[in-house]
Amino acid sequence: MTTRTDALDATLVLAAAQVVARPGRLAASLEAHLALASAAAEAGASLVIFPELSLTGYSTSLTLRDALEPGAPAYDPLSELARRHRIVIVAGAPLASPRGVLIGSITFGPDGSRGTYSKRYLHHSESPTFAAGDGGELVSVADRRVGLAICAEVNHPAHFPDTIARGAQVYAASCFLSPGGYPKDALRLATCTGLHGVPALMANFADSPELESAGGSAAWDDAGQLLAAAPRTGECLVLATRVGHAWHGHVIHPPFHP
Repeated sequence: MTTRTDALDATLVLAAAQVVARPGRLAASLEAHLALASAAAEAGASLVIFPELSLTGYSTSLTLRDALEPGAPAYDPLSELARRHRIVIVAGAPLASPRGVLIGSITFGPDGSRGTYSKRYLHHSESPTFAAGDGGELVSVADRRVGLAICAEVNHPAHFPDTIARGAQVYAASCFLSPGGYPKDALRLATCTGLHGVPALMANFADSPELESAGGSAAWDDAGQLLAAAPRTGECLVLATRVGHAWHGHVIHPPFHP
């Protein structure tokens, strides 16, 4: 029988993937996701999260025609990778709804399941393009329950505490943060992790000619201390590793192979 103490003594690895946006190149974007997710699995991760709208690249020009179907065969390779390596993959995608296009995430589970999460709290600049979503269920990852978030939700006063109140033990945010917006969001995550006693991951885009971004994907421990952060440029993985009650972090750089 596994006790709570036994579970906490086990090693847990969580990953935030920093990826370069590839707008209009879905096949190339999917290959990059597979490479980073494979590297996360090889590093022992039970979860890897990608940035906001990571599969298409972030844009306020997206329409319902750009919405991705979570069950489409095109994403079978991500589902198969999740199943084969027993890892949860959270990839950003525009989703269709009767209200319009949603900013969402597709979750690929180790049991072959696919779920969705959609952004409830939009940035004011997104309201003309996107409809508000419905959030989503907590995600089971090894011995943890993970609450998902998408970018502007990090700074909504209710989102973090509500997610923890629902039973989340890890907060995982998929973001697109500009250089100007990054400091506020990073401070908010550090403050909330310390206040609520849960670790957090944040995945952001790497800066590139296609999308000006702050990079800096990061992880914080349950005391609000920064474990590791990526540089502004370049694809990489930020890993948060728990051994017993202690958290450690580091960054893995390419080459990655799917």
